Amino acid sequence: MRNCPIDVVITHGDDACEATISLTAESVAAVRLTFNPSGRRNVHHLKAIAAAFLTLADEILRENPSASIEINAARHSMITASMWGVMGATKDLET
Repeated sequence: MRNCPIDVVITHGDDACEATISLTAESVAAVRLTFNPSGRRNVHHLKAIAAAFLTLADEILRENPSASIEINAARHSMITASMWGVMGATKDLET
């Protein structure tokens, strides 16, 4: 799988920060970005944000291998947060 770009715009008050992050195949797979049987956009958005975070975390780790404990903890927390977010976004679909 080739890298997938995601455009991120973060606003706070009058300030805006824009970035394009090319998601890695590993980050896309970690959050199962392409799996969304509900078809809900917010599920896809939660997973895309998590994949962007993981991509950036991996970049930090490549630049600073001594941060492996911290980055691995951050990756684990983000994957967990993504799963909980998806569960919340699809809670009304429970039978």
